[in-house]
Amino acid sequence: MSSTLSNTAIRFPKLNNANYAKWVVCMEATLVRRGLWSVVCVHVLSFDEDGKEKATSTIAAELEVAKKKRNQTKMDEACAKLILSVESGQLSHMHSCNPTEIWETPERMHRAAGFVTSLALCCQFLTVKKLDSQPMQAWISVIQGLAFCME
Repeated sequence: MSSTLSNTAIRFPKLNNANYAKWVVCMEATLVRRGLWSVVCVHVLSFDEDGKEKATSTIAAELEVAKKKRNQTKMDEACAKLILSVESGQLSHMHSCNPTEIWETPERMHRAAGFVTSLALCCQFLTVKKLDSQPMQAWISVIQGLAFCME
């Protein structure tokens, strides 16, 4: 069964101007499943073997070493997957050879950052109403989606 799971295509809508919150979750899962997440999101441990917190300069140096150790083929695959998962209107944000930069650019463009955007999301959250024809599960998903966008 696991071979069947690994061979099935993961399908979700391409990134557009309105679906970043859902797209980012699906895209991260896709990259993890394909073994590409580690070249997009590079992490180093902030504590040493003794449980003591590392110095900021040590963490920065280890992060640079980890970034340089990334496999170029996997980086290219991650870039291709990210670029092919956006609509044509989003391609202007995808002009990098670094998958980390490609991943971070849409976040800067689409995440709610300003006071007015946050206020609009709060108003939408507070005034949304359940339709009579809407199943409870769908209603809960709408509320959770709005809460996720407000994070």
